[in-house]
Amino acid sequence: MNGQGRIFRVLAMVLLLILAIGWGIDRARWQQELQPLRSDATGKQGELASLQIRLHQIETFKGFDSFEDVLSVIENSHPTRVFEDQARSIASAEAPVYEVSVPQLIEMLDHEEQEKRQRAWRLLQFAQASPRFDRYELDYRDGLVKLLHRRSIVGFNKLLPWLRDEKINDEAILAGLRSRMMDDEDTFAPYAAYVLAELNPNVDIAPRLIEMIERKHSQWRSILHRLPNYMPEDEADALFEKYQDFR
Repeated sequence: MNGQGRIFRVLAMVLLLILAIGWGIDRARWQQELQPLRSDATGKQGELASLQIRLHQIETFKGFDSFEDVLSVIENSHPTRVFEDQARSIASAEAPVYEVSVPQLIEMLDHEEQEKRQRAWRLLQFAQASPRFDRYELDYRDGLVKLLHRRSIVGFNKLLPWLRDEKINDEAILAGLRSRMMDDEDTFAPYAAYVLAELNPNVDIAPRLIEMIERKHSQWRSILHRLPNYMPEDEADALFEKYQDFR
């Protein structure tokens, strides 16, 4: 019996060891399976905290009391609709805030970050609604020159027509438009070319437009249809026949 008892004890210990090993393996697998859920939960907590900050910023916003408030709106106001609603307040900001903010926003037109350039430009658009902006007009144009020498912002869909309609054909502005026109990766390159041609009819943009078509610029099909505006019609028709099925 003693021998059998020892055998039973050994078997029991082996069984417990197997169960322990199995539990350890299962636990490790469960931990591994839970890890993405934990990471997701952590991410959701971060998103919730961010949303709470934004909600607080929206609920407590009463206008701009300092340039720091302006920076906070630039960096933290999302989505764009919220930013736009808050940005309008710059036109009615008190004189000390307006006079400090506008020059610094003009400087931000040359900022490395595209979104900050975009938002600075939008704030300046709203700031223009105040007659106080007149004193900054020349500096603003200098800022636009710097803006034009950087990759286009979304606001170019309004800025470029504005330059055309206001007939702002300073040489520095024209040089900025040329810079944008020559960027193959810039969505607004052809539109910069069109505005350049309208502001300075002596500029022949046709060779550059053809080049963009040949290089398959993202807007090449649209460019192809507009060629007759910038070259003899028969030449434009020949190019259309050549490239209409361009792959």
